[in-house]
Amino acid sequence: MNSIKKHFTTITNEQILLISTVSFFITIILFVIYVNRINIYGNFKIQVFEDGKNITDSLNIFGVSIFNREKELKRNCGSLLSDNYWYFKSLKIKPHSGKCMNSFRIIIKSDEILLDTVAFIKDTFVIDRLNYEDNYFNKLVNVGFFKNKRTRVFTNIIFLCFVFFYALILIRKNINFKTCTILCMILSGTAVFFYHFFVLEKIFLWSGYLLLFSASVLSIVLVNKFLSCEKKRKKNILLFFTGILLGILLSEAILRLIGMNISYFEKRFGYYESVYYQNRVRNDFSRTPKSEYSLKTSEFDYKRYSNSLGLSGDEPEYKNNPLDFLIIGLGDSFTEGDGAHADSTWLKFLERKIPDKDSSNFIWINAGLCGSDPFYEYKLLQDKLLVFNPDLVIINYGNELTDVIIRGGMERFESGKTAINYKIWEPIYAVSFICRLIVHNLRGYNDLFLSHSDYENEKQRAIKQLKESLLNFKELSEVFGFELLIVFHPMKKEIDNKKYDNESNCNDQLMRFANDNGINYVDLLQYYTEVENISSVNSQKYYWKYDGHHNAAGYEKFANGVYWKLKQMNLQN
Repeated sequence: MNSIKKHFTTITNEQILLISTVSFFITIILFVIYVNRINIYGNFKIQVFEDGKNITDSLNIFGVSIFNREKELKRNCGSLLSDNYWYFKSLKIKPHSGKCMNSFRIIIKSDEILLDTVAFIKDTFVIDRLNYEDNYFNKLVNVGFFKNKRTRVFTNIIFLCFVFFYALILIRKNINFKTCTILCMILSGTAVFFYHFFVLEKIFLWSGYLLLFSASVLSIVLVNKFLSCEKKRKKNILLFFTGILLGILLSEAILRLIGMNISYFEKRFGYYESVYYQNRVRNDFSRTPKSEYSLKTSEFDYKRYSNSLGLSGDEPEYKNNPLDFLIIGLGDSFTEGDGAHADSTWLKFLERKIPDKDSSNFIWINAGLCGSDPFYEYKLLQDKLLVFNPDLVIINYGNELTDVIIRGGMERFESGKTAINYKIWEPIYAVSFICRLIVHNLRGYNDLFLSHSDYENEKQRAIKQLKESLLNFKELSEVFGFELLIVFHPMKKEIDNKKYDNESNCNDQLMRFANDNGINYVDLLQYYTEVENISSVNSQKYYWKYDGHHNAAGYEKFANGVYWKLKQMNLQN
């Protein structure tokens, strides 16, 4: 006992500080990992419908914790309710007695709709993410870890005592903390940034801030060390220099918090990616064949599987007899169905509206790819899909102007590079929001780093190339004998404004061109507003709030519009 007591009495303040610091950071890291793995939290209720009938009571629904413990949700008046003190990484929906289910609709609500999707299951359906206004701070605020009030108070008291004890150690005069503190600040910020950049190959929203913080501290140290002048003057210069850097860091933090000039990639995925890299020219624009991937944002997370062609969905089928009628859907993320379950794409809704009959057997191929454009789609159709001998090809045109401005038209496949050049100062732009303020708000460059006059010139070039793409598809349909339908779709703000935004796309010009050249097309803006009565009053029901893609309800309306046009073309049977 005496030896143990002697051992503890000989522990120095530096050792106590080291142990406390390591313990504190380990606790923070474990806490961050735990909170980060929580996907579903707070109060909500679940209802499941089959053919309009509430079948929630015939299901077992479990919340799965991050430790894989399952908790069955409570039943209440045709709903299943969450427990606000259980936090889940996923939800599992299981029919009673292994009953196989058909198409069913899942609605999860809190104060607003957290999920509204149509799906199919045989035994289990897993939900990984809900439509939260999700960020890390919001998750921390809404995750309360202890149900009992006394436990929460007791835990907070222990934490405050730990902080107080740590502070007492820090103010001891016989410990030199200055050098250690400065070194830790520089190394920690730089290490995290380089880990993100070189290991994860991403610059997250706050990665750049850490690098700027480390650079600022290092700059102050260097100025203090190498500035040679009288003591008072040196002190004034150092204070002035430090004030400027603190002002820059504060401005950077504020600009990030308010989201000024935040990129689409940062809003959706949480990290920066150059528009040039996003739109880099590839010879084969498809996914890795036979792979699993996710269509994921802070609002939703849907798992998908690619087939042997690198496309979403089941393996494509060939026609086996004259009664087969093969339909291919081409397009970007709206055709792949970003924002909905694989069973809730507009092609799947259309498939359910046009069931097989004695006179025909319909075969469907979803060739939509997130980030695609009409030139990639033309090459995909020509190189991989014409061998299936399609009878109808439906091509979705929506927001291709930006893609074509950057990538160019068919000439991209010969040059192998983008139509506009990379900006040498973009690395600074990626890490500094003050740089973004200068680029966009002072210099007037848009998100493509083009001035107004340059953008107008590139826009006219891209519109001309998009018109050529329509003629290319028409010529291909005439040579290979398939029917062609072009679908123009609006974004939410265009429904709210009752017109296409010609600054971001050129649908009006393309529709006039299609009409003049005898190309079948459907204007979904007109269909949504005049037939489905979608307006600014209810448009939020059909689009994800932040991401901007359709949800399942929106894709159903999309399919209705295509079906409406096919009936006019006498192709619905």
